[in-house]
Order: sequence, then structure tokens, then C-alpha cells
Amino acid sequence: MTSDRTITWSAATGALADASAMVLDELGLGERDADLLDLVGRAFADRLSGARTPLDDLISQAGRDPADVRTWWSGWT
Repeated sequence: MTSDRTITWSAATGALADASAMVLDELGLGERDADLLDLVGRAFADRLSGARTPLDDLISQAGRDPADVRTWWSGWT
């Protein structure tokens, strides 16, 4: 689907936050998954603004240790 509709920053980030909350609520996900969705939201807003902040910096901005956060998803098969 393509659209020439323009949306505001607030609408875009609000829609992402709402979608994340829906997924968390409907699937009964835990804190780790909530943190992941928060990180995706941060990365989305960062890219939407035109910035290219490294992932570890986004993790640090969320008040987490990047090395620790990376262990949460390591070793999955």
C-alpha cells in the first residue's frame, strides 16, 4: 500500500508505542520483550529523525548496559 499522506512525528511515534503495547498485552510478554520493543521504538525514532545513533548508545540511553542487554538474546537457535 502506498500513500502520499503526511503524518506528524507525534502520530508516528504514538502509533508505534500503541502497536508495541498491543503486542505486549495480547501476547502476555515479559520484561525482556518489553525492553526489546522499547529499543525498537528508540531505534525507529532515531532513524526517523535522520540520526544514526549506534545501538549500544541507544541501549545506554535507555539506562541499560549494552553488554548485558546483548546477552539477553545470545544463544537462541
